[in-house]
Amino acid sequence: MNALSGAIDVIDEKTAKILERSDDSWFVPIEIDGELRETLTARGYLYRSEFEEGEVLKKIAKDHDEKAHKIPGRFIFIVTYACNLRCSYCFQGEFMRNNRIMTSSMVDKAFDAISEVSERNGGSVPEICLFGGEPLMATRHQKEIVKKILEDCESKHYPVRVITNGVELEYFLDLITRFDVKNLQVTLDGPKEVHDRRRMFSNGKGSFCKIVRGIDLALRNNLRIELHVNVDSDNIRYLPDLADFIVKKGWLETGQFTPYITTVKNFGCGDYRSCITECELLSELYKMLVNKTQLRIFVVPGGYVKLSDGQYSSSPLPGGYGINCIMSLLAHGKIPPPRIKNCGAQINSFAFDPCGYVYTCGQISGRKEFSVGSYYPKLALDERKLIEWRNRSVLTVRECKSCRMSLICGGGCAAAALSKSGNLYCPQCTQVEENLKFGIGLFLDDIKKVFQEIA
Repeated sequence: MNALSGAIDVIDEKTAKILERSDDSWFVPIEIDGELRETLTARGYLYRSEFEEGEVLKKIAKDHDEKAHKIPGRFIFIVTYACNLRCSYCFQGEFMRNNRIMTSSMVDKAFDAISEVSERNGGSVPEICLFGGEPLMATRHQKEIVKKILEDCESKHYPVRVITNGVELEYFLDLITRFDVKNLQVTLDGPKEVHDRRRMFSNGKGSFCKIVRGIDLALRNNLRIELHVNVDSDNIRYLPDLADFIVKKGWLETGQFTPYITTVKNFGCGDYRSCITECELLSELYKMLVNKTQLRIFVVPGGYVKLSDGQYSSSPLPGGYGINCIMSLLAHGKIPPPRIKNCGAQINSFAFDPCGYVYTCGQISGRKEFSVGSYYPKLALDERKLIEWRNRSVLTVRECKSCRMSLICGGGCAAAALSKSGNLYCPQCTQVEENLKFGIGLFLDDIKKVFQEIA
């Protein structure tokens, strides 16, 4: 497989052994000549020089950046760092003591900054996201601020989504239904007894029942819900029970509800040691799928599902960097294009916090040293820091230049790299090769059929 050219081919054992001798070097064995050399060159596996291959990658990266500038900017309002829950794995725990809430004038200045930045990037309509801490806390002032943000979004025709723990959905329902909120992201980490051990109030009481009531009311009002399940070694075995609960509630039948699975990410969670890798998640899920077919209601971002007619369609299981290449091959007959950068934080994302600072990613907000400037009392971006973020790619992270998996993962999460090592240009590897091998082993028979049809 060649992530640069998009080629994927089946070769015989003899050719494989020849190619292994030149793996990770520019030595081409003498046996690669004639028709084999022509084929490998045509398919993008061989180049005349390292320079030639580099030029191809640079052109793809340039095209990527030109297209990225046309993508609507994503602007995150971190309404407050305060939160009404004390989740066991929260990466923002140290910032929750900061109970400052955005003011009305801050909201005005944030929208001024959005207009200015959007104009620089071609004037595309930005997308707005409300985040925290917890953006929907049941206080009068916070509700007024959320109302102002939603009113401004409506007047400017900006699409808006809300990432919330879902505890106070009922309190905010009148606002959310009045304005055009694109979707709500809410979290349940398992059935009641499991969720309540992980996502509890400061007094130790569980939040499950309030969240479920909020979801019921939201769906009754035709609001779109993205349910996120944060999975680690402590709750993965309870996913079938949560799936049963979701089915029983009838949420899927509304057509407005999608349940996602994602692994708990360590963005500075102290000594939290229950995190699992994507490969561990997928492996465990497929073991359970043998007897627990209800798990297919869940979506792993980037995944596909095999339909009853043998075709593949985007959505539920499986997913993850690496395995997504195999699933794309089965669904579309080709692998995804090269991933030059990992996410929008390296392209066109900004986050405004209640202290007046600007970040490129909400996951590292609150740590002033990682900010890229301020928006209050006026917009003042640190262009040097901003350029560092925007320039981070597989071409600028040293280890990525020699990694054969870099064009699948895009160098990994920049925010995690900065948070863990203090170095934005440190690679954040995500077991892509393990995921890829897992996907090949899991769907080998289907892959063979694809090539038989091509032949």
